[in-house]
Amino acid sequence: MKKIHCLSCGQITDVPVIHPGDTVSCENCREKLVSIPVGDTSGPLHQCAYCSTEVSESEITVFCPECGMEYHQECWEENEGCAAYGCPMEKNRSSAVNTMTPPPIPGSADPSSFLKIPMPSSSAAPIGPSGKMWTEYLEKGLTILFYTAAVLVSVGGAGILLFAAGVFLCCLGSLLTGSVMFLFLWDSEISDWLWFVSLLVSILYLIAGICLANRKGNVAGDLRKLWNYLTGSLTKFRRTVASSAKKRKRP
Repeated sequence: MKKIHCLSCGQITDVPVIHPGDTVSCENCREKLVSIPVGDTSGPLHQCAYCSTEVSESEITVFCPECGMEYHQECWEENEGCAAYGCPMEKNRSSAVNTMTPPPIPGSADPSSFLKIPMPSSSAAPIGPSGKMWTEYLEKGLTILFYTAAVLVSVGGAGILLFAAGVFLCCLGSLLTGSVMFLFLWDSEISDWLWFVSLLVSILYLIAGICLANRKGNVAGDLRKLWNYLTGSLTKFRRTVASSAKKRKRP
């Protein structure tokens, strides 16, 4: 008497003798358990494809529903599926997926034509953070993105304005001092004095531009604010991820 374990419903079906060409179905759910080819002459006793030992009649056996290989029930559960290379049931934990067998297709009496619908296991735990947490991450990321874009636009605009103002002041100062120097070119005393005035005015322009940029905060102030905001947001983001990971690890 051969004992065959059904992977769908868990029922054990006793089969007296399996002849070549026979198809054995489960007594409970009518799922096909084993189909012996016509040319197979190995008889009711076969070799386990996992431990390579003979399966006796007193042991509960399992046949792979895809390739038909025979296993001890303990070997099938230990290997978590079929051991045949390339088989769809290879390393496929039978307990991870529940199968629901609806009524057969109308007009067909063959149990092999039954539809098998895979159902997710109720004990499966959700992987990763919740949807609310991902929404918070997305909002923070978008806030950083838009704030960074706004600050960069303001910095770029301020740079263009300061550059234009600097060019205008430099040209104006050069034109004024150059015109005065040209008028008094033949007077050596006034000419030498105008050289020093021109140098002093250039230095004053440079100092005035630096003071104006720092006072307005268009360059150094915005860049410093942007850096502080980015570092603070990243620190807060890491703390949120760490706290959520600790909550998931708690039993």
